[in-house]
Amino acid sequence: MRYKEYLNQVYETLGGINKSYANFKKRSFSNNIVWKEGSTEVINYSDNNISLPTIFFIPSLINKSYILDLNEQVSMVRHFASLGFKVYLINFKEPLEEESNMGFQDYSYRIEKAIVNLSSVEPIICIGYCLGGLIASSIVARKKRNFIGQVLLATPLDFSIFQKSFIFDSSNYFNSFLKEQKSIKKISSSLVQLFFNLLDLNKTFSKYQKYSSLTLEEFDNYIEIENWVNDGISLTHKFSYEMLNLVSSNKILLNIQTEIPTLLIFGSKDPIVPLPDISLIEKLFLCNEILAFNTGHVGLVTNPKISSANNHAIFNWIKKTIIQD
Repeated sequence: MRYKEYLNQVYETLGGINKSYANFKKRSFSNNIVWKEGSTEVINYSDNNISLPTIFFIPSLINKSYILDLNEQVSMVRHFASLGFKVYLINFKEPLEEESNMGFQDYSYRIEKAIVNLSSVEPIICIGYCLGGLIASSIVARKKRNFIGQVLLATPLDFSIFQKSFIFDSSNYFNSFLKEQKSIKKISSSLVQLFFNLLDLNKTFSKYQKYSSLTLEEFDNYIEIENWVNDGISLTHKFSYEMLNLVSSNKILLNIQTEIPTLLIFGSKDPIVPLPDISLIEKLFLCNEILAFNTGHVGLVTNPKISSANNHAIFNWIKKTIIQD
């Protein structure tokens, strides 16, 4: 009987995986690209009715940037553009072969270059999601422009969560492998996705088992997010090496300490980026406020109700802390 249960679970999991990939569609951007260097673009979401500060949104380097512009109902960038902010979105594309030696710091300076090119003396707010939050903080800390605030969404500050998983041993192995294999230009997005799936295999299997039982109409509610999950970006050799170092050393590679007002938002159910120790936050961000929503890493910006509450909280924080009118 036990054997049949396991076999059914395997069939359900494979059915869900098949449904997920059978309905996979790549997303293309038709927006206004205003700056480009290598595989990095900046998209302008603003209209002509600009009355509030400039916001630069910086997504994670691991997945595509449209997690912040999922659809007309759930789009953080479009929401803030509609309020009168001048909104730019950094868009990371598949890295070029000649970019294999780009790491955290290189991406940070490249995005800073874009910000310097697209702005002058106007006040700027940076909003970073996941690893994009670390890059945003490093740029804000260098103060090359008039940064007046930053918002960090599900940004990893404490990497000890990985050290409690068998991923820790795997990361040490792959890190040693990458150190020796300089000829490898980049790590495929499929391998990166596998890395995160291994953090909680039961949750991964449960997700695909759930997909298997859904009708295509019901599955439409999940397909946009699932497409984004499967539409990853390969990581450069240097970035991969640095990322695995984060896992094994639990050290932040970039200098992100700042006195500039900082809002940190976490998901209380986020298995990848749990709420870090308060003392660490106070050490890094001298003027900070912390919010937590009852959701996970992706739900923070994709769940319609939570995303709306999130946007509202960010806007209120900006009015209270920065604009103060």
